[in-house]
Amino acid sequence: MYRFSLMVCLLAAASGAVAQTIGPVAPAAPVDLASLPAVIQSPVIPTAGVIQGPTVVLPAPVVLPPAPIVLPPIVQTPATPVIISPPVVLPPVLPVQGPTGVVYPMVPSYPGRLGVALVDHQPEGARVVRVWLDSPAARLRDLATGQLCRLDPGDVILAADGIQVQSAAHLAQLIQKAGDRMVLTVRDCWTGRIAHLLAELPQSRITIRIPIPPVESRKIFPALQVAQVRRRAEQARQIRGPLVGEGWIPSPTDPMDLVAVFGTLKVREPYRLVAHVLDWGGGWSGRVVAVPSDAKWPASDPARGIPANVPGLVEDPMEVIQGDGSAWSYLEASILQRELREFGAEWHGRSWSTHTILGANPLRVPGAKTIPPHSDEHHEDFGKGQLPWPGDEGWRWFEPAMNDPAAQWDPVVYISPNLIRVVFYTYSPLGQEGIYRHEDVYRPGHYRPVSTTMTQIAEGPRYMVF
Repeated sequence: MYRFSLMVCLLAAASGAVAQTIGPVAPAAPVDLASLPAVIQSPVIPTAGVIQGPTVVLPAPVVLPPAPIVLPPIVQTPATPVIISPPVVLPPVLPVQGPTGVVYPMVPSYPGRLGVALVDHQPEGARVVRVWLDSPAARLRDLATGQLCRLDPGDVILAADGIQVQSAAHLAQLIQKAGDRMVLTVRDCWTGRIAHLLAELPQSRITIRIPIPPVESRKIFPALQVAQVRRRAEQARQIRGPLVGEGWIPSPTDPMDLVAVFGTLKVREPYRLVAHVLDWGGGWSGRVVAVPSDAKWPASDPARGIPANVPGLVEDPMEVIQGDGSAWSYLEASILQRELREFGAEWHGRSWSTHTILGANPLRVPGAKTIPPHSDEHHEDFGKGQLPWPGDEGWRWFEPAMNDPAAQWDPVVYISPNLIRVVFYTYSPLGQEGIYRHEDVYRPGHYRPVSTTMTQIAEGPRYMVF
C-alpha cells in the first residue's frame, strides 16, 4: 500500500536514557580484548581470512509503559510537496584495528525500532523518506480494515499513540518511549487518505554480524537485459480471469509460473508456492506463501490471506528459493522478491509496478538504455514510458555524484566470500516522482536477502497519485 525512499533515522536507547537527536553514527572504537570480562567474550564463527572480535552483550533497554491509545481528530488536508532537508550521510562501514587483527563492525538489519528515515514536514508531522523492507514499518496493520500494509517514502506521520507529531526528532522520541505496540496516524502519499496503522515494535534493535571483506569483485549487467526479464515476470504474475468469491480467495494465476521466468532460480523441494488475492474495492492485493507439495489446497485466512492450519507453511516464499550460485542468480532473486510482493496487485495495490529499471541517467541519456514495465489499461495513470528527459528542469539531487556523466547506472552484483550485494536504480512517478537506488544484501548460497533498502537519490517536480 505504501512505498519506500531516502535518509536514515537513527534511534537509540542506552542504559535507560532516551536519545534526543538524530545524527550520524561515529565509527566504532578499537576493542581491547584483554579488558573485557570473560562473561562477554562469546566466540563467533570463524571466517576464512577474517579475524572477528567478540560479540558484546549490551544491557537490555528500559521498557517504559505504553502511552494510552487516544486518537484525536485529524483534519485531512491535501498532500503538498515537501522540501526535503539535506540527507543524513552515514559514515562508511570501516574495519577497526584490534589487538589481534582486524575487527569488522556489526551491520544492522534496519535502524532504530521502526526502520524508517524521517525529515520534518511542514507545518507539522514527520515525512518518511526511506523504508527498510525487513523492518516493522513494512509490516503494519490498518486498524480500520485489518489489511497488512507498509509505509512508503512520501507518507506523512501525523500522530503516534494519539500524540500529535511536531517534528522528526519528536517522533523519534515517541517511538523510543513506546511499548511493544504503537498506533501511527498516517497520511497516505498516494491518495491523501488518513489511516491508523498498528506497528509491532521490537524492544531492541536487531543486528546481524557480517564480516565485511576489504576487497570485493563486481559484475555489471546491462539494464536492458534485466528490464526484459522483469517485463516477462510482470506478465507472468498478472491475474488471469475474474475473481469469484468474497475476501481472500485462491489465485487463478499460479505463482510457480512466475518463478519459471527466472532461469537460474527454482523452488526447493518439497515445496510449492500458492497465492491468494483480494479485491478490496480500491484495487487488488495478493499474498504468496510456500507449502509442502503434498499439502491439500489450503484455505486462506480472511484477515491476512495466509493459508491457515498447514504444517510446514513458510510465509516468506524467498526462504524456499534456491539458485545456481551465479552473480546473475542473485540479481534475478532481487527482481523475483519484488514481483512476488506485487503478485496479483492492481490499481492502488501497486507500487513496484510503477518503477522503471534504469541503465543510464534519464536526465542525460534519452530512454535511459532500458524499457518501461509492461503497459496495461492504466498506462496513462501509471506514467509508464514517460521517463524524465535531458533538459527536464526542477530536479534536485540528494546524491550529486550520480548526476556525473561517469556515474555507473547499470545493475551491479558485488561478490565477496561472506557477502553478496545487488545494486540497481529505478525511476517512479508515484507520489513525488523520483529516482531510487535499491540495494539487497545476501549471504552466499541463500536467496532470501539479509536486508533490502530503497533510497531516493533525486526528486522531480511532478507529483502523481491514482
